[in-house]
Formats: sequence, C-alpha cells, structure tokens
Amino acid sequence: MNTPAISPRPAGRFYIRQGHRTGNPKDPLQKAASDLFGILEAAGYRSLNPRSLPGRAGKLADIALRLLNIVLRVRRGGVLVFNLPANHRFMQAVHLLKRLIGFKLVVHCYDMESLRYSTPMQLSPRERQTMNWCDVVLTPSANSEAILRPLGVTAACIPVQVWDYLHPQDVTCPQGDGRVAFAGNPRKAAFLAELCELRTAFTVWAQDYQTPHPNVQALGVAALPENLAQLARSGWGLVWDGESIDGQRLGPLGQYTRVMTTHKGGLYLAAGLPLIVWSQGGMAPFVRDNRIGICVDSLRELDEVLPALPAEDYAQLRRNAGELAGRIRPGHFLTQALRRAEVLLSP
Repeated sequence: MNTPAISPRPAGRFYIRQGHRTGNPKDPLQKAASDLFGILEAAGYRSLNPRSLPGRAGKLADIALRLLNIVLRVRRGGVLVFNLPANHRFMQAVHLLKRLIGFKLVVHCYDMESLRYSTPMQLSPRERQTMNWCDVVLTPSANSEAILRPLGVTAACIPVQVWDYLHPQDVTCPQGDGRVAFAGNPRKAAFLAELCELRTAFTVWAQDYQTPHPNVQALGVAALPENLAQLARSGWGLVWDGESIDGQRLGPLGQYTRVMTTHKGGLYLAAGLPLIVWSQGGMAPFVRDNRIGICVDSLRELDEVLPALPAEDYAQLRRNAGELAGRIRPGHFLTQALRRAEVLLSP
C-alpha cells in the first residue's frame, strides 16, 4: 500500500510518552516502547513529557507539567498522540483541554488491558470512553475495527497492521535452518509445554527459559539488536500466545490476539523470517495479503504442512518477508498510519 499524499502540516504535532520503562535493556517491552517513540520523533512529533522526577511527588508534578505543556504548546488544529493504556483521570483533563483549545487527539493502541483477560472480550467503560474522546484510533490490525465497533468504539479507526522494529542494518539471509523460532515471555506462553507433542523443531528465545524436550532449543532474548542476525538464520517466526497449541483452546490471552498484533511479529519480519500465525489472529490478514507466511488453526498442523511445503514456495515466502523487512526496520507502518491520520484530520 502506498503512503497517501500528505496535506499541509497541522499546527504542531506532539505526543505524550507512556509505556514500559523497566530500566532493563533486555526487556522486549522496553524495545517496543522505545521504537514507538522513536518513530513518532522521526515523523515530526515532539514529546510533551517533562524530565521525570523521583517519588510520588515527582509523578504528580510530571502529570501537572504535561498538562501545562499541552496548554502552552498545542494550538488549535494541532495533533496530540498518546497510547493505551493511559491514566483515565489524566485523559479526562486532556479531553477537557481538547475541547477548550481545539486540537486533534489520536490514540495508538499499544495495549487494551480490559480485553486481555475478559471472556467474552469486553472493553472497560473507561477504555471505551478514552477511545471515543479521540478523533482517530490507530488500531493494531485489520481485524480490530470489526471487533471494537460492537464493543462501543465510535471514533475513526486506522489499522497500523504490524509492529515496526527499528534496526539500522539488513540482517536478512536467503536461507534458514528450518527451525521455528519463538520469542516471548514463557509465563504468557503456556503452550510451550505442549511443543514436546510435535516433531517440528523449535527454538525458544526467552530469558531464563529451560526445556527438557529434544525438539526444543532454548536460547537468549531475541529482541536484543545484537541477536537479530542469529535469529535471521531461523526458518520461521512463530506468532502464538495462550494456553495451548490448538487454536480452540488458547484461553483469554490467546483470544486477545484476535484484535491485537504483537511486537514479536515485527521482530521476526525485521529479521526476514516468514511467519506462522493463528488463522483467526489479528496478523492473519496481513500475512495472507503480503504472502509472508502460513496461517494455521493448530500448531499440530506444522508436522504435516512444513515438510510438504515445496522448496520454491518457501523461498518465495522468505523473499517476500525479506522485502518487507526493508519497511519494518525504518518504521514504515506506524509512519504510514500517522500520515493517514493527518490527512483525515486536515481541514
């Protein structure tokens, strides 16, 4: 998809920096947040966050200074971007300033906490209200709008489609070792315990993960930039979450991937790996449309599907993923969604 033509810039573009700041450089969540803010900066958005102060008093001062920065810097017709999850009381104040000043409000759905563990999926009244205060919601996937509309979201939706993964170098390689790589938190991936039931060879990139199964190799944290070249030698990247290797038994966390995409998808694509995704997950339409992998109902299918896949078909999937890596690594997809939002919000 080509980036749409851009109308004249709005009166100032800003963002409120939120997200996971653990102080641990090996934390993949910190990489996801860092990439998000880096792409916003490269797209011309400026942070309204003051320098953080320690303690509870520092947090209160931080909130007050953010609101003051909005008053002083964001003009009528300007654009302010924030991400979910967000403090609801703070967003009430931002909404009031939006009405008084007349700027445009855009939310990026980093996470939707009330959907994560609810069965059936339900938005909390606060998250729904926060989204509806916005002019544009940057949704994770092509599936998201169809799921969010019945849950009461009325704001305009623009899908980002996939997480970008910023990296300065092309680490893609034309061939892989045939193994299926999984990068993620084992505490959120109970299905890993069932991989021993399969013949397919897996490599699990996770901190402090050990496995007794001969078909599962355990390595370090793939989200570290220095490990990306090693990850690129894998055969596939697995986007899967939840309780089971069977799509019908994923549990709430797995069902959450119907609406969300995961940062690990961008990680694999930055390494040029074709993807294996759940057929009903948020990334499935993107994988099918771009021919960058396979969609399965259950990981049990891999024992039959992967050996039967013709070599030339796999080579084409890998070439397609490698070409897409050239857009993932500089932040193309979030930038494109921001530009589409600017066009939609322009007078």
